[in-house]
Amino acid sequence: MGEIILFGELGEFLGNRIQIELPESFDKQDILELLTKGYPNQAQDIAKCNVAVNQTYIYDEQIKREDAREIAIIPPVSGG
Repeated sequence: MGEIILFGELGEFLGNRIQIELPESFDKQDILELLTKGYPNQAQDIAKCNVAVNQTYIYDEQIKREDAREIAIIPPVSGG
């Protein structure tokens, strides 16, 4: 199991921290797909989010589960 920290509206709807079963290794898309399966009603919001592992955004790179001390789901941020 792995703990996921949620920010923004997802954190408000689902709670700031949730537990999910993590594969041995994963990338951004893997995490977003796991969340979408667990929370299909939030699929549109989840699809727009970024994933950070150990406070660094990840994209296509594979992360080993044992190296992921902190996983965060971060919604898009706009400002001006």
